[in-house]
Amino acid sequence: MVQLSSPEQGALLSRDLAAAVWIRFAPLAMREEVEKTWRTNASGRPEDVEWTPSGRYAGLLRLTPLRPGVVDTFRPRDDGDGDAHDGPHDGPYDRGDGDRW
Repeated sequence: MVQLSSPEQGALLSRDLAAAVWIRFAPLAMREEVEKTWRTNASGRPEDVEWTPSGRYAGLLRLTPLRPGVVDTFRPRDDGDGDAHDGPHDGPYDRGDGDRW
């Protein structure tokens, strides 16, 4: 297994195991060999395999969402006067303390 996020980034990820999405992938050129291995191991063919058009690696990728509250969400809103606003702050990049980023 190869961890693709740093420990600092890992602290931002959800701890809810049910929230993770798993993606199986393998190159299409290896399909026969991969399916033969599944049959040999009696594991059966998973239904949700992504066969990539090229590449030399097969594996399982886990996508984990961020923890709630880690990122502020800004959505445009319309207050009826025809002007769209960027959210609860003064501008699209306003942190609320007067500094813009």
